[in-house]
Amino acid sequence: LLAFASILKGPAKGTMVSIVVQALPSLLELLKDPKTQIRETTAWTFVKIALYTHEALQDPEALMHIMPALLLSLRDKPKISNQICFVLHNMAEVLVAQENCPSGPLSPFFKDTVRALWANAFREDGFSENVNLANNSFASLSNIIQFSADDTQSVFPEILGMLLTEFNNTLGKGFKFPTKTLEYQGYLCSAMQTVFIKSPGGIKVEMATPIVEAILNSFHHRQTVYDEGILALSGLSTAVGKDFTQYMEGLGPFVVFALKSQAETSLCRVAVGCVGDLARSLEQKISEYLGQFMPIMMDILRNADTDRSVKLVILSVISDIAISSGRFFIPYLPEVLEMLRSAAYLTLQPFNNDDPDMPLYISNLTDSIVESYTGIIYGLKEAKNSDSLDPFVPKLFEYLTALCQNMEVMKPDLRKAIGGLIGDLIDLYDTRAKTFAQSPFLTKLMQILDESKLKDHMQVAKWLKSCITKATKQAKQFIDLFN
Repeated sequence: LLAFASILKGPAKGTMVSIVVQALPSLLELLKDPKTQIRETTAWTFVKIALYTHEALQDPEALMHIMPALLLSLRDKPKISNQICFVLHNMAEVLVAQENCPSGPLSPFFKDTVRALWANAFREDGFSENVNLANNSFASLSNIIQFSADDTQSVFPEILGMLLTEFNNTLGKGFKFPTKTLEYQGYLCSAMQTVFIKSPGGIKVEMATPIVEAILNSFHHRQTVYDEGILALSGLSTAVGKDFTQYMEGLGPFVVFALKSQAETSLCRVAVGCVGDLARSLEQKISEYLGQFMPIMMDILRNADTDRSVKLVILSVISDIAISSGRFFIPYLPEVLEMLRSAAYLTLQPFNNDDPDMPLYISNLTDSIVESYTGIIYGLKEAKNSDSLDPFVPKLFEYLTALCQNMEVMKPDLRKAIGGLIGDLIDLYDTRAKTFAQSPFLTKLMQILDESKLKDHMQVAKWLKSCITKATKQAKQFIDLFN
């Protein structure tokens, strides 16, 4: 068994898949072997099969035998059960529904799998044998939900009900694992977040209200904020949409607290991401809370000691805020644009080769800067207001021109993003951008985008060309901002 599992990654996949298919009946029988070591090794073999030869598991008739056997083995000793959790976790990722198909290979087993993993997460022996069945059961449960097909969503309300009931149990004195309360709250929040992400706009206020109350109650109990709780509420905002505004009075102070927790990088980063989700969910109503969030995020950007990853997320979130808040973002524009100008300057400078992380950071920073500018331009277009941007536009075009000096070796997605941003700028300024619209490098940029044969890249090239044509054909009496 050990030798068989060890070679699964090696030979040609087609060869191994056919061998695994032939071996499956024997392997399923070995899951019931009286010797613990044999069952444990067999479970580990299934982990390797799910990783390297998962095609052997996708036949519907074979799954009718495989899934019941795996769910039965989930009840086995903790080490064996732990391996089965990994098998289910991996199967969820690879046995997905085909495009435009409402059902997937694992759909017939979805409800039974959810219930089995749920029971497994609360086993009395779940923390023995140096394993954490609670953690791994919830991780598998989240994957099963995340990669589930559309025809399983009717079960989501039942799942949310189970999660909420057990979460409320953790807030009382009679919880089954009193020394593991905080851990289980994290597991339950993570599973809820997965359901929310799979239900955009699909969670009603009637279901959302008790969930928000429970998680906020846990913040009060702990007298602090934790990552999973913020992530769950962030996901819930996406699932609820504009109606989530009614919860902001209670949630807002906790998000502020998390944003100020810069010493806890993970929590601070999660809070910044939450602000982005809130901006997308609340749309223009996010403007009512900019006074709470924007000053803190600008302080974070100015702080030299703040983790780089947090700053990158903030630049992306600024894009979401600018798009959603429109004209209400204008008071923050001068400071944001000055910050972006400084960051853009950094990306064009030679970096310290002694720092192995610097090349990736500069690459990600460039992506975030372009994304942030794109959101700002879009928001100003919607607000029909470009005046606040005028002093910064010449430097912005200089930056984009400098970036495009190496467009041949540029990441394709960045090239597409720059093309879209330049099109938006020319569209916003129209005839005043005539000189820049005639820049020779734009012809080359459009050519590379068009020759990529990628549909979205070709669409950007077409959009950019239409903006350039419009700007250069307008009446010459207009003032050119870039002369």
